[in-house]
Amino acid sequence: MTIPGLILGTVVGALIGGLLHLLVGGNLGRLILYLIFSVAGFWAGHIAGEILGWTFFSVGPVHFGMAIAGGVVITAFAYWLSLVQTVKKPS
Repeated sequence: MTIPGLILGTVVGALIGGLLHLLVGGNLGRLILYLIFSVAGFWAGHIAGEILGWTFFSVGPVHFGMAIAGGVVITAFAYWLSLVQTVKKPS
């Protein structure tokens, strides 16, 4: 993996999280959550594509097809996690 490939992949992964935050809104904490999960999901998808040998939509050394799919799935999971709200019992 080259340095430009790492940078490009990280930026595209972060764009997935930023796009979700633009669509659903939220505070700074949720933006950070979405960015972390989307970049991690992007690289997990890339690694899965590398292991499985699925190379659709590859740009240089990065398998964008699987990476974007992984980023979207993991970011959707982060969104689902962020919907949990705590309920305080009256004392």
